[in-house]
Amino acid sequence: MATTTPENVHEKLQKQIDIFIERNPKSYEVNKDASTVIGGGTTKAVLVHSPFPPAFVGGRDCYLTSVDGHEYLDFVSEYCAGMFGHSHPRIQEVITEVCKAGFVLGGPTPNEGKLARALTERFASFDAVRFCNSGTEANTFALATALAFTQKKKVLVFENGYHGGTLSFSRHNRCFCPTSSYTDASMTLHVRGSTWTSVPYLSSRYKAPGAWSQPRRPFSNTFVTRRLGWARF
Repeated sequence: MATTTPENVHEKLQKQIDIFIERNPKSYEVNKDASTVIGGGTTKAVLVHSPFPPAFVGGRDCYLTSVDGHEYLDFVSEYCAGMFGHSHPRIQEVITEVCKAGFVLGGPTPNEGKLARALTERFASFDAVRFCNSGTEANTFALATALAFTQKKKVLVFENGYHGGTLSFSRHNRCFCPTSSYTDASMTLHVRGSTWTSVPYLSSRYKAPGAWSQPRRPFSNTFVTRRLGWARF
């Protein structure tokens, strides 16, 4: 009976990587060209991986089409933001109507209040809402509100925890924690008078030949409070 060794695993993995590169030459060119003006070739850091991510030109229902002509069954759903799939006809219709009437008007609109009321009526824990452009913004507002309301200065986070594009608590990623102090057991981050203390947890790491090694990190849901609901739209 053949024995599987790390060398065999790396060899087989490298073979699959080579097949991926061969099957996706246009995605490679898209990433190569974009990398000259965008770090990693894409604005979304979670999509940056070795050797390069597939580039897409369209989507319908639960399927995506890449620039190389391959069709994929989408299990990512824009990390929960794409709840209705791709190119839903009713959503396209509403977007077209809004574009004709004008958008980014610089003032309140009737639909803003209607949507807020629909959410507070649907979810019992929401007394009021504030709409945000991203999960990052929602978490930032929620944390700032919690600090202001409680008058406390300490926040407990998980090491390697991800809370949006501007809040990442990792001793391996100083880009997000430039003023952090690190120890073997924990990490303390000082931001504008507040102290963030991380709790270490066990994570598995696997590094393929030529690939980046990234620890698993707990997923952070959008912060929700009893008196003030925060949602991502």
